[in-house]
Order: sequence, then C-alpha cells, then structure tokens
Amino acid sequence: MNGIVERRKRGGSVSFGATLRASRLRAPLGGTLRDAAELALEMDGTAQDLAIARAEGVLEGTRVTGKGRILDPAGAGQLDLEIAVSSPLSALLARAGVAKEVDGLLKADGHLRGPWARAAFRGTVGLQLPKTSRGRDPAVFDVSWADGRLEVETPKATQPDAFWARLLLEPATGAYGARLKMRDTDLGKLSGVPAVLARLVGFTLPEDLAGRLTADVDLVGRGTDLATLRGYGTARVDELSVEEGLPAGRAETRFRATASRLTLETFTLDVPGGTVQGKGTVVFADGQVDVPVQADIRSMAALGRGFGLPTLGGAATLRGRLTGTRQTPRFQGHLAWREPQVAVYAADQIEGDVEWLPRTLRSPRLVARLGQTVVTVQGSVAAQGLAPLHSLDLKRDLLLDLTAQVSPGRTADLAPFLPAQLPLRGAFRAGGRLTGTPQELTGEVEVAFTNVQTWDEPWQRGSARLRLTPGAFEITRLSLQRGGEQLSGDLRIGRDGTLTGTVSTTTMELAKIRALSGSQVEGRAAFVLDLQGTVQEARILGKATADALLFRDVPLGPGAARFTFDRKALDLDLTLSEGGQRLRLALGPPPDRGLKLDLALSDADLAPLLRVAGIEALSTSQARGTGRVLMHGPAADFANAAGEATFDTLRLQWKDETWENRGPVEVAWQGREATLRQVRLQSRNGELDIHGTVAGSDENNLQVRAGFPLTAIASHLPFLQLAGGSGTADLQVRGALAAPEIRGTVQVKDGRTTLTGVPAPIEDVQGTIELEGERALIRSLQGRIAGGSVRATGEIAWHGEEWSFRTAFQEEGGRAEQLLAGFYDGKSEVTGTLSLGGTLTSRGRSAEGLRSNLGGNLKLAMLDGQLGRKTFTVRVLSLLNLEDLLDVKSLGMSSQGMPYRRVTGDIAIDRGVARTENLLLESRAFNVSAHGHVDLPNETIDMNVAVKPFQTLDRAVTKAPVVGWLLSG
Repeated sequence: MNGIVERRKRGGSVSFGATLRASRLRAPLGGTLRDAAELALEMDGTAQDLAIARAEGVLEGTRVTGKGRILDPAGAGQLDLEIAVSSPLSALLARAGVAKEVDGLLKADGHLRGPWARAAFRGTVGLQLPKTSRGRDPAVFDVSWADGRLEVETPKATQPDAFWARLLLEPATGAYGARLKMRDTDLGKLSGVPAVLARLVGFTLPEDLAGRLTADVDLVGRGTDLATLRGYGTARVDELSVEEGLPAGRAETRFRATASRLTLETFTLDVPGGTVQGKGTVVFADGQVDVPVQADIRSMAALGRGFGLPTLGGAATLRGRLTGTRQTPRFQGHLAWREPQVAVYAADQIEGDVEWLPRTLRSPRLVARLGQTVVTVQGSVAAQGLAPLHSLDLKRDLLLDLTAQVSPGRTADLAPFLPAQLPLRGAFRAGGRLTGTPQELTGEVEVAFTNVQTWDEPWQRGSARLRLTPGAFEITRLSLQRGGEQLSGDLRIGRDGTLTGTVSTTTMELAKIRALSGSQVEGRAAFVLDLQGTVQEARILGKATADALLFRDVPLGPGAARFTFDRKALDLDLTLSEGGQRLRLALGPPPDRGLKLDLALSDADLAPLLRVAGIEALSTSQARGTGRVLMHGPAADFANAAGEATFDTLRLQWKDETWENRGPVEVAWQGREATLRQVRLQSRNGELDIHGTVAGSDENNLQVRAGFPLTAIASHLPFLQLAGGSGTADLQVRGALAAPEIRGTVQVKDGRTTLTGVPAPIEDVQGTIELEGERALIRSLQGRIAGGSVRATGEIAWHGEEWSFRTAFQEEGGRAEQLLAGFYDGKSEVTGTLSLGGTLTSRGRSAEGLRSNLGGNLKLAMLDGQLGRKTFTVRVLSLLNLEDLLDVKSLGMSSQGMPYRRVTGDIAIDRGVARTENLLLESRAFNVSAHGHVDLPNETIDMNVAVKPFQTLDRAVTKAPVVGWLLSG
C-alpha cells in the first residue's frame, strides 16, 4: 500500500485526509480473509463525518466502486454510499458455492444505507449475457439487500400484467423462493435468463431461445440441490424458436416438482408438419429420465424445411420412450415413415425400431420398402463433429455402420443408392455390411441375381460379391447364366467412374447378344473381354472363338475374332478358319447404327458373299475368288448398303463351262443394284467382257462383248438343239436376267445344230444375227446339211417359253435319206438328192408346237433316188398290183423299194397340214401324179393318186380286174 495521509488541526478541531493505493491486499471482510486488488481510496473528514470521494477495487473478481458519506465512522457508523458493482456471473456463483461456469456480466447500481451491522442495499441490477445472432439487451431488475436476505423483482415500470417475477434468496443458507408470472412475453427480451436458470439446475436450453411465453411458476428450494426443489408450473410458448434457421412452433407443458423428481404431467410441441406429445419424470438423485413420447409428423417436407433440410419428404409416426440421464438422454421407439424421402433417396415405407442418442441414430431392425424391393437394416448412423444438424453435409458428415439384407430386390428400385451407370440391372437378393460415410462407404455384399441385365445383356440367374472401398466399387466373383451360357469375371469401378475388369464366357448364341443387334452376325462363339474406360463410356476389348458364323443368314464357317466395343460402337476383326477369309466390321452406335464391312478373300466360295451383298442376281452354281470386298450403310437396312469388290482371281462354273478372269474384276453395288465396272472372263471355248449394272428387279443394263459357245443360248431357241460352234457378240442386255431384253449383233461361226424333227445336223453354220429384245433377225445364215448346202434369212422371237419363227431358205444337194429319216422313225426309206426351198413359219411353247403350227410354201425337187417299201407312194402302188401289170425288171423293184428319176412339187403348209396340187413322180416304167394333203401333227394322209404305166393296156386290164371293171363297166 502506498499513499498520503494528512492529519489537520485547526482551532481545536481535528480532520484528516487520505489518498491510498494498493495493488494487492488480503483483508478480513465479513469474517473471511478476502483478496482484493487494484484498490484506490480518496477520503476526507473528521471522526464524526467522513466523506468518501472515491473508493474502488476488485474483490475476488468483482469490481466495486463507490462514493458517499459515513457518519460516526469511529462509533456505530451510519452509511450513505452510492455503490456500483460489476462482476462476472461465474465469480458470483463461486462465492455462493455454485460450481457452474456461466458466461455473463452482472452490474448493480444503488445505495447502501444504514448502520455498519444492518446496512441495506437498494438499487437496480443489469444482467448482460453473451451476444447472440438476434442481439440481446441487458435484463434489468430491482434488487434489495437487508438483514441477510436478497430480493430480486421486476421493475415497477414494466407491465405487471405481462411479466412479473420475484426471487428471494438467503445466501447464508442458500434457500430461495421464485415466483414467475408471464403473459405473451417476448423471450428475446428476457436476455437469455431462462437458459441461465435452467443451467443452474442442471438442464440445458438454447441460448437463442425465442418466442412468446405465457407461464405461471412457483418454486422453492435451496442452492442447486434439486432434492430440495418444490413447486409447480405451467408454461406455453407460442412462436417458439430454439435457434436461428430452425422452425418456429408451439410448446405447452405442465410440471410439478417434489422431493425426488420433476414430473412432466403434460408436454406438447407443435412444429410445422407435426406434433410431439409426452409425459414423464426426471429423478433428481441420479438424473434419470423416463418420458414416453409420441410424434405424429404429418409432413416431413414441412418439418425438414424448418430444420434446414429441404430434401425430406413423406409422413411418419414415432412412438417410444425418452430415457437415460439429463446429461446422456436416449430415445427408444418405433418408427413408421410413409413415402419417405431424403434428398434423391426415396422409398415407399420405412418401419422398425429406432434408438436415438445425442447425434446418433441406431436400429436393431428397420425395414424399408422401395417398389418391389424389401431392405432390412440394422446398425447406426452418427453425425460427426459438432456442427448443427441442419448444417450437416449428409454425404460427408454422417457415419454409417449398417448390416443389410435385401430380399427381394430390384436395381431399378435402388438406382439412387447405387453407383451411377452401374452395368447391372434386374432382380436380386443380397446381404452384407457397409461402414463409413455415404461418400466413402466400405464393405462387402453378397448378391444373387435373377433375370438380370449387364450392358443390356439379359441373363436368367447369377451371383457376385460387391465390395465397396473409399476409392472404388468392385464386383468380384461375378457369374451369370442363361441356359447353357455362362459369363464370369471381376469388375472395378473407381470413384471417378473409371472402369476396369476381365470377363470370359462359354460358347454363346451371337444373335442373342444385344451389342451385336443390327449387325446381322449370327452363330456361336466364346468370349474373353477386357473392360476399360468409364461406366458412362465403357470400352470393351475382346477376343472371340466361333464354332460357326453366319452373316445375313449366310454361313461363313468357324473363325477367331478380336473386337472393340466403345461408346456403343463395335469394331470387329474376324479371321475365318475356312478359306482364309478375314472380315473387318465396324458397327456404329445407336440409334443410326451404321455398318462398315471389309472382307478379304482367298480362294473363297463367292455364293455366300453374293447373298450377303444382296445381289443374288450374280450368283452362279459355283464361284470362287481371291480379293477384297468393302460395304457400308445403315445396319438396319444393310440389304440396301453400298459396296465394292475387287477380285485378283475369279473362277466360276457356268453352263458346264469353267470361266476365269483376265485381269482384275471390279464390281460395285448399292442395295440390290450391282455395277460391273470391269469383268473379263475366259473359258476354254469363249471369253466375256462385261460392264454395266445388274439389279434384282427389271433394271439390269449390261454391255457384253463375248466370244461364247452357241450352246450358251440354247435355252432361247427350244426348237433347236445346239451342239457346237461359237459366237461373237456385241450386246446390250437390259431387264430381268431371267428374261432379259437383248439387243446387238451375234456373229456365228462353225455352228452345229439340229432342227427338231430333222435328224440330220446343220453344220458349218456361218452368219449374222441381230438381236432386238425378244427377237432375233437372221440377216444371213448358211451351212451344210445332209451333204448339201443351206442358206436362210428370217426372224426368231420368244417370250418366256413361248417362241415363233419365220424363215426363207434354200437347201440344195442334200441327201434325202438323211433329211427325211425323221418321218420314218429314223430309217432311210427315201433316198436321192433333195433340193428344198421356200418359206416356213411356226410358233410354240418349249419343245411343243413346231409341227402343229407349221406354215409356209415350199418347192420340192428330188433326183435319182429310191422310195422305200414303207413310203406312202410304194404302199399305194402295191394296191394296184403293179408287179403283175408291169415287167418287174422294168420297174427295178427290190426288197428295199422302188427307184425313181425325179420327184417335183409345190407344197403349201397351213397349221401343220401340207397340201400339194402338182406332186409328180417320174420313173422308167410309169409316172405318178398326186394332189391332196398330209396332216403332219396327226400323221394322216389324204391324197388322190394317178398312175400312168408305159406298157400295153390289155395286160393291165387283164391283170388288174379293178381297172377292167372301171373301163368296161
């Protein structure tokens, strides 16, 4: 202590003055040594009247300042001081024996009056608690201290009908009495006092408690010993809010305090979307809580919005009990949540037993139903850290430890809970355990699949182990089956969506593989797949071994392939085991799915290729070649795709001829139309140079330059039997190949043919024929037949199997026995030299109609021959008994027939009937003349015959009675 003390004496009166300071002082105050610091005292006076100009210091944490007067300070003392006190609440509570840490500052201003022993304090007290988000004014009360008793009361100036409170406290014993009446009082204006009072008795209330309070409370007790608490109370808070951002509601309660417990007779809390009701007890001795609670949540969405969780949805009922202690309460009950939703996670119903601890939710059995999926869960969800629930990041701040069973389940129902673009879809059953935060779950789940799809591939059944790690989602021991087909392997999906894995299959039906849909590839093959890329854009590298392959229903045989499936596009590189063929195929992504084909051939059968290309019009009985084929177009309409082919070697069998290429063969096509850019073929007997277009319809257009065997056109001349020779053609072929329109010129050389019904062949045929569609104009044609020569012009027409012809011809010097043998079953009944000329016409269908439709005019001359016994003439003469009438020697008759010198006549033919009016046969013994007709189709004859013998008439009459009868009557 330091300072100045003055003693003054004037005229017999003594006074003194003092100015003192002390940095630290321990002094007996109130019978107890107490610490004081930062003391300062300024006073002046006498033994009868002492004036305190300034007194201040810090007494055990409480700052006290004062000024005033003390009368008779050396005697009984009479105080009249203005006192100001400022003290932290924790310091005051400590001096009162309450070991509670409470933030806040108490300030008191008033007057201390009275004698030393019974001085009384009256004034006001201001309570300043820590600032909150709403702001807070100090709470002000009237306070008085007298006779060891503290009385605190609301100021008279406030509205007594809205808020009245009174507290009586005897610090020496700790006894207190509190009386509180409020009506529609703003809790915010109470400056946090309810929270402080609740904390002093062991309860916790939010410091930002707000609302409008109506209450009637009457309590007595001693210190913080709840066992001494007695009383009752009713309270109702409208527009209740416990924290900024949380919903406002309405709470109402009625309670009673006894020697052992606090009884909540009723408790009701109404918040947006729901109502909570309860009643129960809190035991003072150990703090045990037992409060049955029922919550009816009509709208989880409204409740969630109020708590800052706008993604909740559904309605729920919660019934249970709040137990535990005041410090560690717990709730156990039964939850029924209808149409629940949390963010994007939704279900039809969640029901089961739940247990709540501070920031932790547990369940021994909770059943969630999502569509056809039933999930049974047990475990816990805990909120990590100290952040308010409404500010939690659900993916990061929730800690899960769950054991789940799914039976039955569908991936479609659980899509929001599964990794995006998980390549598995379908029905399943599963069981396993998951731990960690939602964004970094770990655990293993065993799954059994039924009717599942992977990358759009359907499977009947399967199984797998799903393993979750903080960095990846793994599918191990994957096994899928359909019928006798099986897929197995392992997959890994990284946290960033990266996909890796290996999958292998048994032999599978290619037509059932969705990735090949639209490719028109069929058959059976086994696969080994290497999966890369991401789940959204998977890239599959694969190998395949095929037992049998078909493309567009065309068998290609066995083969081995490598392929890439990337962004739903397929690249295939296939080597066929038979024929050394290599197929490269590129199938674009949906929906357009373009298809490109690159086929390399080595001495391959081309018939399947022509069917693949859709140009069957070029197909032949046998064709093989070496070359390359390119095609491209929409997979769904590949029959109309564009393509081109180049063959280094080409060999085909056509009309019993083997044809081979001279130089590269180049063919292009669009749909069913093929363009022969360069086709040069040769065989042993001919050659072809073809270019133009060939279509499956009637739009073929080919330019053909060819040297060919005449047998190649035999089908167009059914009445001829072409046996040899060659032709040189310069033709334009249009229309359907089955019935083409042919125009151009054909030069015939060394031809050999046989006319239907005429056994003698026509040889050394030379000539020129002009083709005009279904008509052939014979400009000049000559040859040899039966030892003679023949010349002809004419026209031949055909349509399908129907044909017709007309010709003007002249045959000279042919042997009759060869030309006419067809009329006598191939026997030479007529001999001689025959000349025949004129015109002939006919028409028919296939090989029919030549004789029945024959027409024309002929001029006949035969010289120096013999008529056989089966000929018509000899048979007629036998009726006349010419051997008896004439000298046999003069007739020259023999066993083979009768000789003649000349036969002449004109013949007109109409519909197969040959008529003559001047047929004359001349021999050495007689002449025969005839007129009539011969029906060639029916092989009948009707002739009038006249015979003129050259010997005596009387002998004829005698030997031939018929003649005599005719002459004599």
